[in-house]
Amino acid sequence: MMLSKLPVRVDLRRLILLLSIVVAVATLANALYSAYKVQKQQLIDSTVEANRVYAAKLSVSVEQFFNTAQQQVSYSARLLGAKNYDHELATLEAERLKLQTDSFNSVTMVDAEGYVIAVSPATVRIKGAKLVSPGAVEALRERRPLISKPYVSAVGNLVVIVSSPVFSESGRYLGYVGGAIHLKQKNILHDLIGVHFYRDESYVYVVDSDRVIVYHPDQERIGVVENNAVVDKVVSGADGGATVVNSLGVEMLAGYAPIKSVGWGIVSQQSSRKALVPVETLIYQTLFGVLPVAVLGVLGVFWLSGFISRPLRQLADCARTMEASESVRKITNVRSWYFESAQIKRALLQGLMLMQDRIGRLNREVQTDPMTGLLNRRALSGVLDYLCSGVRPFSVVTLDIDHFKKVNDTYGHDIGDLVLVKLSEIIKSCSREGDYSCRLGGEEFLVVLPDVPLIAAVEFAERLRNTVANSTIDVVGSITVSLGVAHWPGSANEISDVLKIADEEMYRAKQQGRNRVSVRQLVSAV
Repeated sequence: MMLSKLPVRVDLRRLILLLSIVVAVATLANALYSAYKVQKQQLIDSTVEANRVYAAKLSVSVEQFFNTAQQQVSYSARLLGAKNYDHELATLEAERLKLQTDSFNSVTMVDAEGYVIAVSPATVRIKGAKLVSPGAVEALRERRPLISKPYVSAVGNLVVIVSSPVFSESGRYLGYVGGAIHLKQKNILHDLIGVHFYRDESYVYVVDSDRVIVYHPDQERIGVVENNAVVDKVVSGADGGATVVNSLGVEMLAGYAPIKSVGWGIVSQQSSRKALVPVETLIYQTLFGVLPVAVLGVLGVFWLSGFISRPLRQLADCARTMEASESVRKITNVRSWYFESAQIKRALLQGLMLMQDRIGRLNREVQTDPMTGLLNRRALSGVLDYLCSGVRPFSVVTLDIDHFKKVNDTYGHDIGDLVLVKLSEIIKSCSREGDYSCRLGGEEFLVVLPDVPLIAAVEFAERLRNTVANSTIDVVGSITVSLGVAHWPGSANEISDVLKIADEEMYRAKQQGRNRVSVRQLVSAV
């Protein structure tokens, strides 16, 4: 009775058409929403982990910088102590420390009473003055090598002092050698933290033990106290990752790691909106790819629905559960004994296979570096888990392009990208079919060699190094790489330790002159 009162006559054709549209839209929306939710969470997790790893790597680099800076001033202190703090030698040593590297913005030689006996550069007009800054007072009081907390100098600079006491050969305290690092000015520390390889709304900032920002891309933020859950964790000495809202109210995907020698913390973060752009783009592409097939299917149903009966009901039942894994089998088993039913059956199968193909491509692209086609960090994690679960030993070769920043600065980022692509092709050509080649980010790559002992891995690394050095790249010419090699379980029992050892050896290769392979000797043969 109710149907008879409708202004439009409802017949089987219209009912089937309406049902087909509703089911198709609902199924497509459910599948796309499920795929989006899964891929979104996976991308968030991988982005947070990538930021955590980047923060941890940067933490190690900053630790190494402070150790090197402390060694520099300690060497000068010993040298001056042997000469009873000769003022002429102190002046020369201050000049040497300042000019040898960009570690310090200024260097001061201070006697036991706190008076400056030498300073470099000479434009810092404090020679003969008595220092009363917090860093100077602490150095005179403690009489030991130390790194001061950041403080604001008399001229408004946010400063950290790296100092070492000067003792005579008889043990008498003569003063200290201090190197000042201005946190808002150019120096090695500023460059080390400031060179951030991502350009997708990500950035790094550093806080001290009092939660005061000591480095931030926005210099207006330096010196401001930052209070959020991530800062609370990192200043307590923890490392990890989390989702946090920044001072501008933007949701960020953050990774953090402590710099334990100075009590600082590094936070690397990226806006979640920017991080999720690839997933949203692929979902839209999938939707647009499915829509034409869906439209054709609806038109087919409209014209052919007058002849549909039992086979159509079976297909409609299958359409309601298209997200199920057995949907293809069920649709295939439907007996389409007339032409119209067979056409709808084929349209549903095409739509389902296209959707599955798009989702499969989405999974592949999430695990692949878009520039080089190599595996990314998320895929690397899966490879390592797979090898460990099967207790398959493997070697790891980490490599980094030497002076890559100079390539970008000289030829531009487009040529830099071509260099990365060319290096990835060389890595593939030198690798076996069963090896896993990954791009970790920036100019850093990693190759996993299953069932390869350490000695063979070193030979592989050396062969790869020679191939890279002897290859010619358009515009740039040739490049070199520095490589570090480690083995599991020969180098360490934990995978994270093996990766860390390979990374450390890579940096050791750079410190030893670049364009070489470095490997740590094992306690026992692998």
